[in-house]
Amino acid sequence: MKIKRNYTNCPGCNKKISVSTIQRHLNGKQCGKKPYTQYHGTSCNFCDREILNKGSLIAHIKRCKLNPNRIPGKRSPNAGRKKGCIAWNKGLTANDPRIQKMLNTKHINYITGKTIYSGHQHTEESKERIRQSTLRRHAAGWDNKAGRCRKYTYSSPIAGDITVDGTWELKVAEWLDSKNYNWKRNTMRFKYVHLNGRDAYYTPDFWVEELGGYLEVKGFETELDRCKWNQFKESLIVWKKEDIMSLK
Repeated sequence: MKIKRNYTNCPGCNKKISVSTIQRHLNGKQCGKKPYTQYHGTSCNFCDREILNKGSLIAHIKRCKLNPNRIPGKRSPNAGRKKGCIAWNKGLTANDPRIQKMLNTKHINYITGKTIYSGHQHTEESKERIRQSTLRRHAAGWDNKAGRCRKYTYSSPIAGDITVDGTWELKVAEWLDSKNYNWKRNTMRFKYVHLNGRDAYYTPDFWVEELGGYLEVKGFETELDRCKWNQFKESLIVWKKEDIMSLK
């Protein structure tokens, strides 16, 4: 059923407005003409700032800095921390025991199901549908983003136009070209059993003929990484930070 509305023309801008909202239109910023108000004055009594809305005027007067009886706003004790406050983890690397403890605890809680999420949660059926959809996208060649790493497009005279994850993979790709190695961006996916007992897939970063197999560029090593590598049956070389930084 449609509700029939009554309309009238705004006396300020001659715009067709419903009768129920005409006063809000007149008092607000929508009207192109000077607002018609039912309250005395449209500016602050302390700073002469022009306020077009009655509610905004009342809120402004309460917080106006020139008002001797102003109500100060509640400010969080953490407000302004970004201005000169040094974070507790600034300068710490992944090898620091405090960082390792935090990451391992979060990862284990996620695997074991101890992590509690608030808000909307997917049912087991919807989770499985999303999982199957993701697997189909991967099978079709989808190259998803790896964590926080930025995607870089790289044109190799050997491997062609590819995308790599982060500056470390980009540096390795440039190094492989400088050595004139026969390599390519790997798209082969290998099945393994995840820590939660379900089937999952692992995709190494590169395949290099001169190195005799697959090459993985890895930053922080986790329990899940070791789970993948222990079940990987092909030849695999893992390069970590010290290996990548020593490339010349």
